[in-house]
Amino acid sequence: MEFEQLKELEAELRLRGFSQETVNAYVMHNRLCLDYLNKNPEEITTREIKLYLGHLISEKHYKPRSVNLVMAALRFFYHEIMKKPLLLEIKSSKVEKRIPHVLSSEEVTKLLSVIKNFKHKLLFELVYGAGLRISEAINMKKEDLYLDKGYCIIKFGKGKKDRIVPLSEPIVKKIRKYLEEERESDYLFSNSKGEKLTKRLPQKIIKEAAKKAGLNKKVYCHCLRASFATHLLENGVDIRYIQTILGHSDLSTTEVYTRATIKENEQLNETLTKIHKKIIK
Repeated sequence: MEFEQLKELEAELRLRGFSQETVNAYVMHNRLCLDYLNKNPEEITTREIKLYLGHLISEKHYKPRSVNLVMAALRFFYHEIMKKPLLLEIKSSKVEKRIPHVLSSEEVTKLLSVIKNFKHKLLFELVYGAGLRISEAINMKKEDLYLDKGYCIIKFGKGKKDRIVPLSEPIVKKIRKYLEEERESDYLFSNSKGEKLTKRLPQKIIKEAAKKAGLNKKVYCHCLRASFATHLLENGVDIRYIQTILGHSDLSTTEVYTRATIKENEQLNETLTKIHKKIIK
């Protein structure tokens, strides 16, 4: 079924500056809910939304984080578009805070060493070397790089916040070499058509690399970001610096990476260079 209200939802999300990924997710989750209940938006009740959420948990086996995403999508639609506060009495699911999987320096070295494609290897070196989310790396444009000054700018990171991230000497050197041979494209990492890469490709590459490197643990793109933060902590960088670099608005989010006693502050670029000279080759 098609609903005009969903078009209004999509337009409102775009006007408010939500990312395309969020727009697609919110529209999709509301369409699935309406299709399941087989009713028009005006007819939906709080009880029916609860039944739908229960269906997602019991039959679709949605985890708390996924259920909360669906609730956020439904809440925006019914509260902001339909002007029906149906979800006020429905509480969000409790999400467990798990410590991210972290690789040792030796494991990162092994992982990177088996990636032979120069562009793919540089992508993961940048994710690890600058502590980026994979989405931030594939969205990065060449104009965001300030190699002479040793940093890049992450535009519209999570929470729509820009931030400056330092780049170590080994990273800068590899990017310069890459740019000498890379085809014309606004994006730093692009496909054969000059378009930015999708998330699916890096996820596939890192899983295959982990298997080839003989890493008997779950390895995914975010592991490199978590490893970056942990390795900085182990080398005495203050957690507040790390919070800024990672783009966390709340220090408690950064604290999940705490695995070592914090020493006195060191110059960040010097520390990154020291770490990366052993890993990025």
